[in-house]
Amino acid sequence: IYSLEYLKSIETITLKPKLSQLDEVIINTIKNRSISLGAESTHRRIDFVLNPDENFVELARFVKNNKKIKIDEVKFKIDKNQYDKIAFKLNFYSVNENTLPDEKIYGDNLYYEIQKKDRKIKLKLDEKNIILDEDFFIAIEIIDKTGHGEFVLNGEWKYYTKGHFFRTQKLNDWIVNSGDNAFPWAVEIK
Repeated sequence: IYSLEYLKSIETITLKPKLSQLDEVIINTIKNRSISLGAESTHRRIDFVLNPDENFVELARFVKNNKKIKIDEVKFKIDKNQYDKIAFKLNFYSVNENTLPDEKIYGDNLYYEIQKKDRKIKLKLDEKNIILDEDFFIAIEIIDKTGHGEFVLNGEWKYYTKGHFFRTQKLNDWIVNSGDNAFPWAVEIK
């Protein structure tokens, strides 16, 4: 126990506040709710033949989207693959005024390989931080192949489809197949 006289004799120390400025932090919120876009009704008899031997190098499908989403996973099925190996890129494009693929918005580092035996493809993209907030196109671009034959992707049964979109060279214009057999490539996006 200290006496009152002792406490009065202790020197007073005054602290001065130090002000500092923190950098602004912006927090984006995305609801953590799983939704599926794309393949709503695949059909085993509806296929799209993407034949790299005939110079079909990129196939795209339109995806309607009106909310901010983070792409975690892309799944699609292969009905037939006669190639030993196919290397491809997954690309995401914006939509132009003619409802065609426009500018690439993601895809420069999304490289994958498919082996002859692979039938169900599941690509994990959660670490890629792909965030989209409007309609877009998803595309598979063949960049290399080993072997010859056919490469057949599962199609989607939809009467209200906009068709599928493809191009034969990277710099060529997109071609739209919107006729009676214009069923899109069946791809599920989560």
